[in-house]
Parts: sequence; structure tokens; C-alpha cells
Amino acid sequence: MRPTILGIAFLLCVGFGFRDANAEEATFVTRAELDDLYARLAEHERLLASDIQQGACCSSPCYPCSTCPGVTFAAELLLLKPFQSEGEAPGFDYHAAPRISLGYTGEKGLGFNVRWFDYDASNPNANFFDTSDIQLTVVDFEINDKFELGHWQGLISGGLRYADYQEFSFGDFETMEDSWGPVLGVQLTRPLTEHFAIFATARSSFQYAANGLDNGFVVEDMTFTISELQLGAQFTRPGRWGGEWYFRGAFEGQYWSGGTIGDGDTEDLSLAGGMLAIGLTR
Repeated sequence: MRPTILGIAFLLCVGFGFRDANAEEATFVTRAELDDLYARLAEHERLLASDIQQGACCSSPCYPCSTCPGVTFAAELLLLKPFQSEGEAPGFDYHAAPRISLGYTGEKGLGFNVRWFDYDASNPNANFFDTSDIQLTVVDFEINDKFELGHWQGLISGGLRYADYQEFSFGDFETMEDSWGPVLGVQLTRPLTEHFAIFATARSSFQYAANGLDNGFVVEDMTFTISELQLGAQFTRPGRWGGEWYFRGAFEGQYWSGGTIGDGDTEDLSLAGGMLAIGLTR
């Protein structure tokens, strides 16, 4: 590839140097013009090499967010500690929790994603009135789309969320199982160098549960909200067959509010900690 480009450069220089072979005076390019030509050729070579690495399978002049279609996934390890607004969860430590995502992104940036999160934290030092165990399960079914906002790269998503909430103590237990609701999310990424970037992700849902338990009594038609926030940094490398591999580290906070959380009055549950992830994005 390089000899061909250099050959074209030589012919262009000759063409610029001698615009008319029959003219009495030949016009030569200046040193600055020649350096500019070399710089433009070097940039084209760099872009060509980047396209080859990323599997130059999809370039669309109509869609600035065009990408190579394919599978996306993420494997995340979270370390989260629970907190309650009325202090009924003292003594909990950080607990590890998995979150797995699998999806597909099309050439025009539109795709879908399924995400599963499971959290189970126990407090062996809890007294009779304190929360001794918290179990949370979340499954998201989303459609997402890419967009650009100045120097920021964005991903907006929306769909349905399934969530289970279970909280146990020696004195009572509260549950909100089989809840469903709409979920909306957005992610913004700001590249700093060729491989490093910072990012922020926010997601929120409004859940409806047909029934649950509060202090052991059945409660019907409950609502509650779940909100999540991530702030972190990532390192990326081009994938061999398109897309980009990324490695992420971030702070994560979750906020569960309403329904029978706590003792069923106005308590809230928060999870705070860190996240490490590896994934493939398009």
C-alpha cells in the first residue's frame, strides 16, 4: 500500500511542478506545499490503517455514527455496600455482585441489549431489629442508539426493567417481587487520547409490583424507583473484527426508593462502591 501512495505523491509533485511541458517557464511547488502534501498523505495512511484494524466494513456518508455491526457484551464486577436512610442496616460490608450485558449493534448505531444484575449481601452481626440480608435482582431489556454531541460520544437507551427486592431481619421481612417498569438511560464518553477516555452513565426506572410483603403482611399495587449512576475512566483497543475492547473502572451508586423498602414508610436503600469491567462495544 505504501509504495502505491508514494508513487501517487511523486506523480502529483511532477504534475504540480510542470503544469505545461510546452510552457516557456515551469512553475515549481514550494517547500511548504510539498510538506503539506506529505502531511496529508501521512494522515490518509493513518486513517486507512485504522480502518483496516477495525475491519473497514462499514463507512456511511449519511450516518456519522456508522459502525461495524456485531455483537456487544460487558462483564462487570461490582463491590457495593448497602446503606438505609433510617440507619437500619449497620454493620454491612462491601459485597461483590456480577452484572452481565449482551446485545447487538447495527451499522447505523441502532441496537438492543439485555442486562442482568444480582446482589446478595448478608450481615452476620445484625441484631434483632437490624436488616440481616438484602437480595436484589434486575434484568433490563433495552433498545439503544448512538449519537454525537460535540466532542462527546453518546448512547441513549430505553426499554423495560424487571426487578426483585427482598429484605430480611430477625423481626420481619419486606419483599417486592416480579415488578416491571420503564427504564431510560444515557451514557456519555469523552475521549482524552487515542486510547483513554472518561465516561458517565445514568439510568433510572419506575417499577410497578402487583403485591409484596411488609412486616409479613401482604401489600398490593406498590410502586418504587431505581436510579443508578457511574463515573469513571476507560482504556480501549481496536477489535480485530470491528468494534473496540474496553477496560473500565468507575464509582457506582444505586438508589432504591418507595414501596416496602425498610419498614414500609419512607425509607430508602442506597448501594455505593466501585466497578471494574471488560467489554466489547461498537
